[in-house]
Amino acid sequence: SRKPSGLSDDHAYVKPGVSGRLKSLRRGFDYFVEFCFGTGTEELTNYARQAGLQPIATAELPTTPSRPQNAVPDATELAVRVQTIPDAVPPAQAAPAPPRRARTAPDTVPPVAQAAPVPSLRERDTPDGVASGGQATADQSSRVHVVPEATELPARARAIQDGTEWMEEPDGDLDTLDAFDNDSFLDAMRREMLFGRTAADDVNLCGPGSVVEQGSDDEDDGALMSSDDGEESGYDSSEASSGEDEVEPTFETTEEELRELTASGWTTYDADHCGELQLSAAADYYDGPSGPTRSALAFADSPLGLFFYFLPKKLWIRIAEESNRYRSQLIPELAQRRREALLSQQLQDPRKSVPPLAEIEADLRRFKPIKPHEIVHVVGLLMARAIAPVRDGLAKHRATAEDSAVPRGTFSRYMKRARFEAITRFLHFNDNEMAEAAHDKAWKIRPVLQAVEKTFRRGYRLGRCISFDEGMVPNRSRFNPIKVYMKDKPSKWGTKFYLTCCAETAYCASVEVYCGKKREGKKEQNVGPKSVVRNITKVLRGQPYKQLVITDNYYSSIQPSIKLHNMGLYHVGTVRKARLGWCSDIEYSQKKKDQKKCQGYPYLVALAWMDSKPVNMIATGCSTHQTTVNRREKDGSITVTPCPQLVVDYADGMSGVDVHDQLRLERYSLQKCVAFKKYYKQLFLGIVDMALVNGLIVHNIAKRQNDERSTPHASYLRRLHKDLLALRDIHFDSHPVAEDLVSGPVTRGDHALANTSNRYESDTQSKRRQYLCKVCSAHTSGKSFETSYFCPTCSDYFGGRVPLCPKVRRLEEGNTLSCAQIWHDVWNDGRNIPALPHQIRFRGKKRKRSETNNAESKENEGGEENEESKEN
Repeated sequence: SRKPSGLSDDHAYVKPGVSGRLKSLRRGFDYFVEFCFGTGTEELTNYARQAGLQPIATAELPTTPSRPQNAVPDATELAVRVQTIPDAVPPAQAAPAPPRRARTAPDTVPPVAQAAPVPSLRERDTPDGVASGGQATADQSSRVHVVPEATELPARARAIQDGTEWMEEPDGDLDTLDAFDNDSFLDAMRREMLFGRTAADDVNLCGPGSVVEQGSDDEDDGALMSSDDGEESGYDSSEASSGEDEVEPTFETTEEELRELTASGWTTYDADHCGELQLSAAADYYDGPSGPTRSALAFADSPLGLFFYFLPKKLWIRIAEESNRYRSQLIPELAQRRREALLSQQLQDPRKSVPPLAEIEADLRRFKPIKPHEIVHVVGLLMARAIAPVRDGLAKHRATAEDSAVPRGTFSRYMKRARFEAITRFLHFNDNEMAEAAHDKAWKIRPVLQAVEKTFRRGYRLGRCISFDEGMVPNRSRFNPIKVYMKDKPSKWGTKFYLTCCAETAYCASVEVYCGKKREGKKEQNVGPKSVVRNITKVLRGQPYKQLVITDNYYSSIQPSIKLHNMGLYHVGTVRKARLGWCSDIEYSQKKKDQKKCQGYPYLVALAWMDSKPVNMIATGCSTHQTTVNRREKDGSITVTPCPQLVVDYADGMSGVDVHDQLRLERYSLQKCVAFKKYYKQLFLGIVDMALVNGLIVHNIAKRQNDERSTPHASYLRRLHKDLLALRDIHFDSHPVAEDLVSGPVTRGDHALANTSNRYESDTQSKRRQYLCKVCSAHTSGKSFETSYFCPTCSDYFGGRVPLCPKVRRLEEGNTLSCAQIWHDVWNDGRNIPALPHQIRFRGKKRKRSETNNAESKENEGGEENEESKEN
């Protein structure tokens, strides 16, 4: 906002929730009273209902005796009335819960425990979900079979008043996962809203003053560094992995109950009685459909289709718009810098002329706007660098000469150096002048996060096991406000993401950036466990539950296990023994390696397992029956070791996030092949890497379903980067949801063949010009066929003529389709071309030499006329 230049009596009344620039027509009006001819009463009422300050069942505002009912009240009076609405439901009094008993087991064979039945937390919940004293005890949105009364406050209002968790249900214009898992998925993709305003209670919003201004955002941030030189000087806001995340989920168990559980709530089974309790796995595990949805499988044959499925064209158009906006905002400062540089040069050389500031700004505004396909070209070039890196700098990819066995660069064939540097310098994703930028530490990449949150979720239906862990996007920039230090990670400095992955395929269904503390000086408890409940609730919204959630010891404790169980989910994970509620009697004493301790509690099982060191585990819904695992000893031999089944469940499921990180970071990583000075560009490349890994996983799942061999990671990226570099501006003007890349029967345009109008003219005959057929030239290694027929629609799409034979060729190979049918039906209009002996290229119409000479002569004449006019 601008600084005040003086005193003024100008004023404006703003509708609650409005941000950005105000319309001039609304200035000087009371929005709720005078604007829209007195409809402000309804506006204020609607806002109060949306904010949860007024019950939905209330039909009209109460009227005062001194004012007629149809009169327009004052806006201030309305606001006071809304704030003083009485509670619709008085808090219920809940009977105090009896102390719970648990059980433990000590040495040797996996022991388990049995205790007297205790009423579950759900059974002890009062009908209104409020404990004695009016304090909320459970998550309103996570309950099952709870139907609110008509007189209750809205869920959002109860959450605001009681401080409980509130999970917003999808709006009417949003589609559930089922909408993307049927044959009409294209309609759902067209309706999908990728971007939106951040909710007031979102996890990423921080307190006032928590987002510190860290350096100028208009400095030369397009310079690229090697991946080892990412650290800069400046404000260092790095923190450890702790902090506050959002309006957090609440746990049913209190600290007093957990301390009582630790002291006397467990029943311990010693080595002689550990076999008395053998718990079986839950019988109602989710066994429904899982894997890629119908919409994702429709794009699975084309790497380019999967790229635009997870990173839609709308996102790239938005990035191009924000990049151009960002550069326009920088023009005054860029002009000032250029003028200062010219003035400093003039001091060295007085003959140097310095144009006025207005002329410099006009020159900067002649910059060619950044197009979406150009940004995609930059990603394609970085993908080529990840596949075939040149270790001595990015500039070597533009080398014009070979150096012995080192080949010359190829980047200049696709984009000029100046254009590449300009795009990377002004690459931007959000408007810095929006009000939310002061409260959201991840505001720089918020549109990207909003888009992938929807596209990742719609592309996959999670199965029986869900892996939850953190992932790291390496970045050592001191300007990064959400940088953390994690000593156990290969890259210890970077931005932390919460990843929810399929334990079997490593597909990432949800990604959430960790933004650190909301307010300085406030210490938040249970950050990890709360993030599990929040993300699992979000990713499974609208789907059946009964999955097994697998976490490590940072995210596991007694509280989230009970919380997930009451939500209808099961949990297994390692746990830290310092967590409240953990059984102190099960502490492992260093004995023989095959001795272990195991303990149970109605649906809760605790266990100490001896691996290379003692490991404490907790689980619900898992089996404690013995099974065996193969263990590799120090000498390389394999031994068969007995262990409880829940240990196997944990080991098999916890690798989901780890495998995703390996595919994302180890070999072909965009974020590690180049480093930017601006941290948010590095985060963007990290998110692009996640989308590429998800695309590879879906592509190979579809391959296996068709009994085909999986595509290697490098081959997948080679084909994708080739398709990205072939994109043009027309590809973003048409097919907004990439429906042209769908495999199978979809609505297509007119692809009728046309005969060329170009002819060979001679004294004796006139003959149509013929061109090599694209299908024939790709298949054959010898003679190819020429044809005068071509597809005008495909020619416009690819930016070059697409000749196709209307006849059936290669009959000796058993072919029964014409080249036009192969191109349109088998190759999906040329979007899914398989690997063939020859590569297909598209060339535009060549200009004749006479036309070129005439154009050059006209330009020269025009230049001479301009010079003469200037002289005159």
